[in-house]
Amino acid sequence: MIHGNLRYAEKKDLDANKIKDQSLLSSAARLDEALELRDMSRFMAGLSQAIHQAGGYAVAAKGAGLNRTALYKIVSTNSNPSLHTLLPLLTYLGLRLSVRPIGNTPGGSESRSNAYRGEPALSQENIDPA
Repeated sequence: MIHGNLRYAEKKDLDANKIKDQSLLSSAARLDEALELRDMSRFMAGLSQAIHQAGGYAVAAKGAGLNRTALYKIVSTNSNPSLHTLLPLLTYLGLRLSVRPIGNTPGGSESRSNAYRGEPALSQENIDPA
């Protein structure tokens, strides 16, 4: 059966890839938001959801070179995985961590310190002129 210039199977593959790309973008946005909020429980829940979307824990563990049981523990909400463990998993899932400056800070150490504690960074908008 032909659909336009694509055979049905080719069209089906393109549709599956589009869904996979949308799922990947959604996972990346969810994980990025959790990091911005400094909510590690939310990050781990998002990571677990990404693992399920990628085929499950057994598949992800094998793809990332991890033990399946260890992967369950790594992704638990109370976990604090090392980058050494997290990076291969994210790579397998088609994701990566990124480092960027914190908002529009004036650059002082006070601003970075506040942002680290989850407090808003100082900016011209939130400085009281009084």
